[in-house]
Amino acid sequence: MDADSSNATTSNALYSIQNKPPTPIPTPPPPSSYSSSNTTNTITIKSLRYKMLNLWVHNEIFSKQDFILNPDFFPGIKLGQLLEIYPSNEESDVAKHLIVKVDSLDKENIGKEKPILQISVSSNIANIFKFKTRTNVLVREVDAELVAADYIEFTFKDQYIGRSDMWRLSRNLIDTCVYTKQKIIFAGCIRAQVKKIFVKGEQVSCGYVTENTKPIFRSESAKLFIFVQMSREMWEFDEDGELYYEKAIDGFFTELFQRWKDLGTNHVVSIVLFSRVYYENEEVIDNKLVNDDSLGQIRRKWYKDFYKVIVDWETRTDWNSALKQLKEELTQYQLNILLRDKKGQNGESYKILLGKNSYAFEGNILEAINLALNPFDRHYVDRDLLRTGLSIIIVTPGCCRFEVDKKLLRLTAERMIDNGIGLDLVCLSRIPLHTVPLFKFTSQELSKAPLPDWWNKNTSRFGSKFSSQSKDSKIELRDPLDYDDDPNDDSNHNYYKTPDWIDCNFYSRHQDKPFKPDKFITRCKMYEIQMMGIMEHEISCIIIPFLNDDSQSSSSVNNEFDNYDDNVFVTFKQNESPLRQQKSQDSLNHLNDSSPPSFCLQNSDSPISQRQGNIFKPRLTDLLVEENSLHPTIMNRISRSYSQTSHDSYQDGPSKSNELTDDDDENVENVVTSSTVDPIKIKSSNRNHHQQQRNYVSLSPKRDSYTEGSYFFKNLPRPNYHPIPLSSNPSLIHHPPNYRTPLVNPWNPSKSNHRYGMSTHLRRWRHVFPRPLSINSIKWPALCTPACLPLTTDYLSPIDEPGAYDEYTYTISVEPENFIMNKEHDITEESKTEILLKEMISQRLAQGYQLVIPSEIKSPNWEDNSLTLLASKPYYLSMGRHVHKLTYDPSGQVVEVKRYVRKIQYEPKPIPYNCAVWPKCQETYELRTVDFTYPHIDYKWNYVDQLICGYQVDLYEHLKFWRTRFILIPVENIPDNLLKHGNELFEEEEVRLNGIYKFLELFDKSLWVSPHEITEVNCNKKKEYSSPHLKPTTDDLSIFVIAPEGLYPRRSSVHPVDEKLTKDSRLEKIYQAMKNNTTGIIKDRQWHFRPYQNAIIGNEFVDWLIARFHDIETRTDAVAFGNELLDRGLYEHCQKRHRFLDGYFFYQIKEEFAPRKATKRWFKKVPKKDSDKIEEKPTKPMKIEFTKAIHIDIDPNKKSDRRETATLHYDVIYNVDTCYHFQLNWLGCTARLIEELLQQWSRNADKYGLKLVEAPVEQAMSLTDNNPFQSPTSIKLSVLPPSLEELEKLGKKLNPEINQNLYFEIELVKHFKFILDVEADDRFPKEVDIIYSYHKTPYKYSQYIHRSGVAFIQICNPGEGFLWVNNRAYTTHAVSNKNYSPNPDQLLKEFQNFCNDEAVLKKFWKDVTNSIEDFKPPDDDVIQPYNINTEQHSFDNITEGNNDGGEGEPPLTILK
Repeated sequence: MDADSSNATTSNALYSIQNKPPTPIPTPPPPSSYSSSNTTNTITIKSLRYKMLNLWVHNEIFSKQDFILNPDFFPGIKLGQLLEIYPSNEESDVAKHLIVKVDSLDKENIGKEKPILQISVSSNIANIFKFKTRTNVLVREVDAELVAADYIEFTFKDQYIGRSDMWRLSRNLIDTCVYTKQKIIFAGCIRAQVKKIFVKGEQVSCGYVTENTKPIFRSESAKLFIFVQMSREMWEFDEDGELYYEKAIDGFFTELFQRWKDLGTNHVVSIVLFSRVYYENEEVIDNKLVNDDSLGQIRRKWYKDFYKVIVDWETRTDWNSALKQLKEELTQYQLNILLRDKKGQNGESYKILLGKNSYAFEGNILEAINLALNPFDRHYVDRDLLRTGLSIIIVTPGCCRFEVDKKLLRLTAERMIDNGIGLDLVCLSRIPLHTVPLFKFTSQELSKAPLPDWWNKNTSRFGSKFSSQSKDSKIELRDPLDYDDDPNDDSNHNYYKTPDWIDCNFYSRHQDKPFKPDKFITRCKMYEIQMMGIMEHEISCIIIPFLNDDSQSSSSVNNEFDNYDDNVFVTFKQNESPLRQQKSQDSLNHLNDSSPPSFCLQNSDSPISQRQGNIFKPRLTDLLVEENSLHPTIMNRISRSYSQTSHDSYQDGPSKSNELTDDDDENVENVVTSSTVDPIKIKSSNRNHHQQQRNYVSLSPKRDSYTEGSYFFKNLPRPNYHPIPLSSNPSLIHHPPNYRTPLVNPWNPSKSNHRYGMSTHLRRWRHVFPRPLSINSIKWPALCTPACLPLTTDYLSPIDEPGAYDEYTYTISVEPENFIMNKEHDITEESKTEILLKEMISQRLAQGYQLVIPSEIKSPNWEDNSLTLLASKPYYLSMGRHVHKLTYDPSGQVVEVKRYVRKIQYEPKPIPYNCAVWPKCQETYELRTVDFTYPHIDYKWNYVDQLICGYQVDLYEHLKFWRTRFILIPVENIPDNLLKHGNELFEEEEVRLNGIYKFLELFDKSLWVSPHEITEVNCNKKKEYSSPHLKPTTDDLSIFVIAPEGLYPRRSSVHPVDEKLTKDSRLEKIYQAMKNNTTGIIKDRQWHFRPYQNAIIGNEFVDWLIARFHDIETRTDAVAFGNELLDRGLYEHCQKRHRFLDGYFFYQIKEEFAPRKATKRWFKKVPKKDSDKIEEKPTKPMKIEFTKAIHIDIDPNKKSDRRETATLHYDVIYNVDTCYHFQLNWLGCTARLIEELLQQWSRNADKYGLKLVEAPVEQAMSLTDNNPFQSPTSIKLSVLPPSLEELEKLGKKLNPEINQNLYFEIELVKHFKFILDVEADDRFPKEVDIIYSYHKTPYKYSQYIHRSGVAFIQICNPGEGFLWVNNRAYTTHAVSNKNYSPNPDQLLKEFQNFCNDEAVLKKFWKDVTNSIEDFKPPDDDVIQPYNINTEQHSFDNITEGNNDGGEGEPPLTILK
């Protein structure tokens, strides 16, 4: 059979790749051999079968399944069986070949083609695995355990996927097979791609998803903070001769940006340079810096922190364009922070060099992290629906060792953990010999620290472990971060901590010398010696003290150390302990381990858990020797055994960023060193060293078998037991029980076992790493596609520790009416409770909690997860100090919730911080005063669970619900094709207003209606059609609220005394019904300051007709009858341009029915007589609601398997010359569905001359409060506009119904195409109480937005100028926006130039003055814009009639 005949007999959906007849295949067995038995198929690997079949390739038209198998050609195949498919000329390899699962054995669509289909795969699979159609393949049964995936890495882009959605997606994939490059679609809207699959530590092409498979989600469109530490080393040379800042720009950033480009990422990035400058006391006094609020003091030294923003939340297609700007800023940075202006005696200014840039280890790294965390704390506000993931990258020339403040370290750790934010530290230096990262801080001595009440309880789970140990041993188990120091105690000690929320990377451009773990590399860095010239070596020296020349003593000392080294580093034999061999191997491979190692030199299994890493100190209680029993040289050497670069040496001497010396040795005169070259004397006059006396030292620090981290400091209290003298044979030294002999010193520790109750935060990110990575390499995946916080963790805090946790318990049951999901209505109560439990877990995952899964460390109450959520077992979720335990109670069909909150011994007070920040588009550094606050622990979970159940519906402000604000901006010019509809030609204003009404109709269509409400509506014989509730106006809203004409229109309901009308009713009778004071619709109205007497509005009249006419049921019928009334001469269009339309169009009753009064103005003066005067009574402020809130269904097509609702707040009072607003709030729905809904609404807005733009919830001037790296740009006027007095002299008078004080400023921003967004609060009269359906922050100044949506501007008080802010919520969205929108920075520059040009500004003021039309009200008119008590058309008069017959509209709302 040739190719043509084959194609003729094959479905069009099947295609052939090879034009040749298929290879002969075995004859298929008869159909009778096919068995559909559902019995359990227990297959061993040896008995797995295979078949050779002919493979076809199909597309989605033929079948949407990825895999189709004809069961006639594979007899005995069972549903759920896994199969390996690979070419017949290859060997079986499950790591490379395709793995599929048999999901269907339906033969309905199989066998119709000729020849008969045997096996077929989708075209996507065929392209990935290079299958060719009509070729023979081997199909082999595979055991599920062999291909069960341990980790699956997903990537996604340009969408916000919440953690609850990630969990639902991953659970949806359980019991399926996935392959690399597979595109996953969940709920019809969430799209992700399988990037990597790991099975038993190896990366494979296919895998089987089980309950134990851990998903990893990486975002290609995240929000990144990139900090560059501009410490002193940045301008020094690396050991390879390259400047560090050149290494950063030409090396790291160049490679990073190129990788971003290759991957096609779409990150929103901020790049900030930061550093700390120290000042001497004389510099502070002489230059009068004491009054500088940004100046701080630490360790009795003055300092000032600087931050310069280079890139501020930008997105680019090619980030290489930022390299030039970044390099220019790097070269100028040090000049800007160190050069100061100073005036001489003659008054002339000159530059002086003031201060000294700090080294990396003493910099402000924690402060920079917390400044970035401040805007991240409110990540749920102004939610970007195109970004997922928050990450911080810090580039430093140091070696990951920092000196920090204890309280700030504790606060930073808690904020990092609770926010679930990743931090990658990129070091430009080489790897030091000590562990990294390493944070040093001072704290009160552990023995003097206060103990909690529950510490010494005998019921403690740790009591039995340490019952035989002394009190001092128990005290040393504590974490110094768990308590506050006594301010009266100055005996602080040094501690070191390895924070596990930091991932270290060491960048090197020279990859020709790979790291060898078995090769020792010296890391002693002496920068001053390296920078010396040839002649300088001859005149310099290193002062080294001579050792004691006592040969006997020296020999004894050497023998002591040689014997000790021989015992420690002895070559292990085969009969030695495997554990010691393993620990020796671990010590060699330590630098290749990806996870931060734990240094445990003591038993530190403390019940005070929730530590953010490992803190360690030498155990002096393990091996103690008296100082007098040691030779002085031994003491000198031992005191250096854990040396670390001193603070003074970094300040006054050369950079030793890769060397560790302890600060307790600040003034050491005797330095013991070894070298193969002659000593060089280095003279230094500004170093004062001393050696601190030590009563006890440790030669052999020990590590406990179950410890994870501990502390290291040099000064410890004298223990209560006798010291152990030094023996000539170290092997005879006695070790306390429960401790092992360490094989390495603290600066090169081996990897220790995970200790129960510790390293919670390391395990918080543990499931992101499928396999260990070398610390020597840089982790590009984390820098290019940041990982989201894992959904699971294997650590459970010791919540059963008596007294250590506060416990709160409550139960939740399903509310029968309001708890509705996208499920069948007749589901059982058990199924409803299962759905409830699933939603409760999802909501906690969304707030940063993690599901605790089984591991080698299990809680006594733990049970494994299963596919069925409902099982009488607890589900644990943890985050930092919080643990939730959810348990299903089948007896009462309820879910029991137990919340555990770890008790603390410190005051969680905010830490104030002052610094200098240079925001983008500003001219210099600005003072910033911010507070770093602890995460809030009083989250109302009980209320959240009631929201899920349906008992509550309102989202109050303190909940962390997601919120976004949107603006509909009138475009400047509407296309002609939108102005004409049929025979009607509309004005632009009419088209836009009609578009707003269309939007309100969309809102009404999206209204969430429960199933029982739908049933009630369907039972009604006649629906009540009504137009959306909106009050348009052309008045200033601050004027409109005084006399809100028509704010609450009368409902189109039948009054009890009214008689039903018909189409055959006489015109006079219809007119009398229309002008009824209670139920009528004829009113005097106003538009653009022009009155219209006896007027009706089209859409309101349509509602009225449907309600009062028996024979009118639809709006179409009402419009037809309205045109009939127009033809019969009852009314006419106010401008005689339109027929009767269902919209906001004015129609006036003709004068033959309603004569019009001859008045020029709207408000007529009513003369009052003396007898008419009455005593004024105080009235309550009027309450006018600007917005309305409704619950909308964002999933009308029921794509999701749960209820998807959100709260919509929208304007009900609208000025057609300004913007229209609405706001979306949600707590438990799929955000991707909201994005799809907004895209649909945006397309609808384009049809009516409107532009949908996302905008910040807060006003522009509060930008700095939310993000300290941003600030509004202040713009001053070089020439102030004319005052009202000057206008009066020119004979000009402004309309009192407008903002007269800022008239010229408003005209200026309108000239630059800005339109009013939100009016300032003080513009509204105090007699009116404006109500919003959401929490609206006060607006100090009126805010305008550019018609393109790219920028905001606020008009300050007269003479104070403007505040400019770019709308980053819009500019950071899809890159396509930039092709049609102007550059906001360019607009800012044009506006600044205009305001600074005196000649241009004077001409503009003059033109505006000349354009003012004199406002001269007639003598019989009275204008009272702000006197509400004297208005005849008061609020009480308007609402009085509405109270009769229930005509009043319920309170409503607006979004600002």
